[in-house]
Amino acid sequence: MAAKTRGELIKTLYTYLCCHRSLNETCERLYTHRNTVFYRIRKIKENFGINLDTPEKHLKYLLSAAVMLAKNGETEMFVTD
Repeated sequence: MAAKTRGELIKTLYTYLCCHRSLNETCERLYTHRNTVFYRIRKIKENFGINLDTPEKHLKYLLSAAVMLAKNGETEMFVTD
């Protein structure tokens, strides 16, 4: 997987979890079409082997995504409100 694609998936995962799994809010924050976000969520599940239907793991996924974003200098993605 290309680094750019991986980065987009991580941004999407982080935003999706910050938005409490709201597809509409995620689309608004990322300025991305609903179908694109839906496709990315599916790819996240497939490529990273995670189950987003398990709320107990959301914090772990959120923190992991935040660390990866920070490591790549993508701190503008951090939701502050």
